[in-house]
Amino acid sequence: MKSENWKTEFKRLEDSENWDPALELLLKVIEENPDEKDAYIFMHYFFMNLFLEADDYDLSKNEYYKSICLEYFKIAYEKYKNDAEYLFWSSIPLCHCPWYFGINDDEQYKRMAEKACLLDKNNYLYKNFFFIYTIEAIEIFENEFLKEINCSYRKACFRKIIRKEKLEFYIYTQEMNDENSEIRKEIASKGSLGEYFMKMRHFNIEESLQYKEL
Repeated sequence: MKSENWKTEFKRLEDSENWDPALELLLKVIEENPDEKDAYIFMHYFFMNLFLEADDYDLSKNEYYKSICLEYFKIAYEKYKNDAEYLFWSSIPLCHCPWYFGINDDEQYKRMAEKACLLDKNNYLYKNFFFIYTIEAIEIFENEFLKEINCSYRKACFRKIIRKEKLEFYIYTQEMNDENSEIRKEIASKGSLGEYFMKMRHFNIEESLQYKEL
């Protein structure tokens, strides 16, 4: 089954809350093509959404769902543990409910996102977590510590670094806002997970506008 075909059908089933047929479709896609990376990514988000948001699924199947969630995460992680795209997108469901994936470490998702960034250093999308934390740290540094530095040369160096980081943050968010950008194409390819990601990051786009004239 072609990727665009199963993704369209899965989205229809997911949006109509036909949970079992949606899961069966993903299992079928993986059975037919074990290297369909997006099917694993979609499944991770599917279970996050099912366990945390859905209130109408068959609770008698809870243990079955958990076993499938755990089994296919183990398979996918072993297969794609050095794949930036997989690590980045899978880190999002793991951030919210790591225990369903057999992860007892609350920081695992961060390490996955960090590794994705290291594996693909020029991908602004995979840098997104770093941009958020960096901008927050910069605001604190500027407001509380920079004014305490007495050396004008050191202060100028810090300001140059801060300007560079803010400009990169602006470029990143504008690419996210451009529907024709490679970033948005990748986000769109991830279905409901991509939509969820855009909702999470919407505030970044507005916040970044203050750095446009730097």
